[in-house]
Amino acid sequence: MTLVQTRAVLSWSTPAPARRSRSLGDDEPTGDRMPGLPDNPIYQHILTALIDAAAPQRCRDLCRTLATGTEPTHISGMRNKLKRLTSAGLVVETEPGLFAIPTPRTAD
Repeated sequence: MTLVQTRAVLSWSTPAPARRSRSLGDDEPTGDRMPGLPDNPIYQHILTALIDAAAPQRCRDLCRTLATGTEPTHISGMRNKLKRLTSAGLVVETEPGLFAIPTPRTAD
């Protein structure tokens, strides 16, 4: 196991903080959190990986990038998180199964 994989395992094994009763659509920023972004830090990691990617990514590719594991349960969990980000408008599904950061529209 590499150092990066060890760190990923350790970061995933820490207990999750207590959840606040906030909906996904809340627009009040709390601290440095983006409006509409769920509290779990994995969502920020997903957005960072998509920003750094040159092309739209599949769930399996993001699982590899973030070292979460490539078992079907991990891929399904990643798909659910990406769909949540898509419904919040932070990610777009360019084709079925391909996810990317939306490109800003330019004024014509």
